[in-house]
Amino acid sequence: SASEQEEKKALRAQEEKALQDTIKMLTDDDALDLFRNTVKKTSLLQLDTAREHALMKAKGIVSGRPELSFIALALSGKKVDFTKVFKKIDGMVELMGKEGQDEESKKDYCNKEFDEAKDKSKDLKQKISELSGNIEQKQASIEKITADIKTIKEGVQSLDESVTEATENRKAESAEYQELLQQDSAAVELLGMAKDRLNQFYNPKLVKQTTTKSPYDLSLVQEQKPQAQASNGVLSMIATMISDLEKEMLVAKTDEKNSQEEYEAIVADAKEKRAGDLKDAQSKAQMKADLEADVEEDAQEKEAKTKEQQAASEYMDDLHKECDWLL
Repeated sequence: SASEQEEKKALRAQEEKALQDTIKMLTDDDALDLFRNTVKKTSLLQLDTAREHALMKAKGIVSGRPELSFIALALSGKKVDFTKVFKKIDGMVELMGKEGQDEESKKDYCNKEFDEAKDKSKDLKQKISELSGNIEQKQASIEKITADIKTIKEGVQSLDESVTEATENRKAESAEYQELLQQDSAAVELLGMAKDRLNQFYNPKLVKQTTTKSPYDLSLVQEQKPQAQASNGVLSMIATMISDLEKEMLVAKTDEKNSQEEYEAIVADAKEKRAGDLKDAQSKAQMKADLEADVEEDAQEKEAKTKEQQAASEYMDDLHKECDWLL
């Protein structure tokens, strides 16, 4: 917690201050002179009250620090080898310097790690944002392509229905044409038979040549006149009917031919359009599949980056726990 970090930092500062005071106390000029004079003596020494007080103060300062406790123990002995004490002090000074260097290295390490962690977290955040944008954009494209494919399929279905309807109509029209052709042909044939029968009566091919009357006798002409008039009226009517029927069949045949050609052209166009639409739908389906694969890949990458970002955040928390007291 933050309070524990502050407490740890304060204790560390107190420890450093204690070490500095101890070293200063044991290495000032008076202490060194005292140590040198004492080392020259070969007998046990009785420390004066002032020096005893200084030693007690030094022991109080270094208590709790194992490295300095040995120095305090040496100073408290009645037989003191100050050469060894100096060595311990020198070693302690060297250790303090090394610890100071270690702390500087640790501080540099912490700053470096914080910077790298912040940069990595920033890059991961940006990458996740980019992936989210890509996924959203591709999903929108997928929705549009899906709608396009649906529209194409509906259009093909409608086209097929139109072709089916046109085919049924064409069949019906063709059947009507065939029926009309049969009926008109039968009527023409029947009227032809009637015409031939009337001609047999009104216009016999064989005319009698022997007669008692002069060829210039008008009575022959007068006798044939009523038959010719009747023949002309009925045969003319029959001829008109046959002509009308033949004209009707000719018009029907032309209409049938034009309708069949138009139907075939429409079906051919529909077939071409249908093939093109299905090809377009197939192409769009492949695009959709590719986009869906891309979305899946981006989603997996986003998940991985999110986990990586979470790990980076946890590492940042660990760095704070490890380095906040020092920084």
